[in-house]
Amino acid sequence: MRRPAAVEGVTIIAATPERKLLLVEQYRVPLGAHCIELPAGLVGDTAAGDSPLAAARRELEEETGYTCDEVVSIGTGTWLPGVTDELNTLCWAKGLHGPADPSGMDEVHALMGVQGVAEEGEALRVYAVPLATAESWISAQGAAGKVVDLKVYLGILYLQRELVRVRDE
Repeated sequence: MRRPAAVEGVTIIAATPERKLLLVEQYRVPLGAHCIELPAGLVGDTAAGDSPLAAARRELEEETGYTCDEVVSIGTGTWLPGVTDELNTLCWAKGLHGPADPSGMDEVHALMGVQGVAEEGEALRVYAVPLATAESWISAQGAAGKVVDLKVYLGILYLQRELVRVRDE
């Protein structure tokens, strides 16, 4: 499928200083189900000349309420090469600053009520999931009937690798 206008997306891997992966849940009409995803959005949908890194910062804050010190591009490519020509930049948001302090809350919790941009029809629930238990939490979400975007697993693996790299330095 070719999009009518050049469309590029961003997907953001973000973890709190407490090593909790930020995930969002939203209803996806094509799936007819709630979906657990990494924060993501479009490049250039609000401002001409938007860059993937600027879009990643904006989408992180819009979807989760978090800001960050730095956004690093991991790479640009496609998620569905047999279906669409859309490109996506995978980003890592470093140095997160949140709207709430998750350290005193439950192991896995919703950080706030509904998040997202109302004008864009977004109604998201934000989760901070401990990296150590993220895979079992995701499995439980799938068992409860939610669809898990496979990019979530990529986010877990990337963060695990980064933690090992930092530990070994």
